[in-house]
Amino acid sequence: MKSIDGLISKIIPFSCVDGPGSRMVIFLQGCNFDCINCHNPHTIGHCNHCGECIEACEQQCLQLVNDKLVYNPTNCIQCEKCIDRCPRSSNPTSRYYSVSEIKQQILKVVPFIGGVTFSGGESTLQYEFIIEVAEMLHDDPKTKHLSIYIDSNGSLPISKWKLLHNHYDKAMIDLKSINKSEHKLITGRSNKNVVATIHYLVDQQKLHEIRYLLIPQLNDTLSDASELVNFMISIKASINLKLMGFQQHGVRSPYNTQYKAATLADIERFSEKLSKRGLTNISLVKPLF
Repeated sequence: MKSIDGLISKIIPFSCVDGPGSRMVIFLQGCNFDCINCHNPHTIGHCNHCGECIEACEQQCLQLVNDKLVYNPTNCIQCEKCIDRCPRSSNPTSRYYSVSEIKQQILKVVPFIGGVTFSGGESTLQYEFIIEVAEMLHDDPKTKHLSIYIDSNGSLPISKWKLLHNHYDKAMIDLKSINKSEHKLITGRSNKNVVATIHYLVDQQKLHEIRYLLIPQLNDTLSDASELVNFMISIKASINLKLMGFQQHGVRSPYNTQYKAATLADIERFSEKLSKRGLTNISLVKPLF
């Protein structure tokens, strides 16, 4: 059977914010949500080889060969001007990696990490690739100790989560809003699968944390707090809720000016609303900007 390749936007060898401990993070390209608050919008789309990005690259790392965009990383200085030019919210420097290529990347840093996190974009759109990488890691004595975490928007159907079951340790789910209409406004999609995913992961003891990105004057009202607390209580588990703040940096126009950045005070005020309603497992992430 032919091995599946994964379309990858970026690999970060060491991260301390994408799961417990030091981890390699593999950002998979492509997302089925179109979030107005997305801080990685270049991971949403797939390149259609239009060539719009070529002129933006002053290092001449991009060219069209037989109507296909080809990226040569030799002289790339990671200026991301090509990403800024892309009209499809894609990453011209993304490329397909084989499972063996990913293994070689992991082996370079394996003494210094405790696990691997698949992020994105939406990582579970490439769940078959995740399964193959996980099997490879588990079969090798040098890597079988590594934990595998999945960072997801929760949209994957339960039937596919069941296929993944033996191939990851924990998942981290981004909950944009528990309110149905609000979630549709933020993401363009229903939160039905997200809610079902969270309940399923709790039942399977596979949920590490729920992440909530606070957008001032959008999903930070008293009603939002009450609905969120009721939902957290309904899952009947002591799951950590991580509160993060929307930042304008990296967000697409016009949303980078339409919504104001969340300050630490904004996050603390919303946390207090949750606490007053009985929620205690809350952690706050201090804004970087």
